[in-house]
Amino acid sequence: MREAQAAALRENAAWLRRVPLFSQMDDAKLRMLAFASERLAVAEGDHLYRQGDKAEASYVIVEGKVAIIHEDEDGAHEILTLKEGDLVGELSLFTDEPCLTSARALAPLQLLRISKGIHLRMQQEFPDISVGMTRILAEALSHGFKEIFRLRRLLRKYDPQAGGPIEPHKPGEGKRL
Repeated sequence: MREAQAAALRENAAWLRRVPLFSQMDDAKLRMLAFASERLAVAEGDHLYRQGDKAEASYVIVEGKVAIIHEDEDGAHEILTLKEGDLVGELSLFTDEPCLTSARALAPLQLLRISKGIHLRMQQEFPDISVGMTRILAEALSHGFKEIFRLRRLLRKYDPQAGGPIEPHKPGEGKRL
């Protein structure tokens, strides 16, 4: 039995090592994270989380694919597909706001679930993880701004008056861009 647990721990650590955020962690920290992670199976069509939910965890995709979906007044829109080795749901862990998207299994999934508490504890105890998360958040923000700029250019082709100034976000107001 112990050998099976040790093998599962090594396998979980190997999957975590594939995630850019965790790829540079030393072996001892990675084993701690692997031990604290929970292995889950999710059926095709089931949700990991839904838009509007409180963020509880992030997930490493071990097997399968996940659709990231945004719902608005025009319906549900698949905006991204994630695959094996990708981290899902990490951005919502660092705000008190609800999840901006839903995540749905496109096929049967095998996942490693990392709770919000584990993420926060690892960041407190290991500053290099905080630096990595800051980098990931900055990259996501940069990508978001590039997409806003692209969409504003596109919108102006159809309506030259569109795309005026954006009001700045003030922390604590609960406003989103």
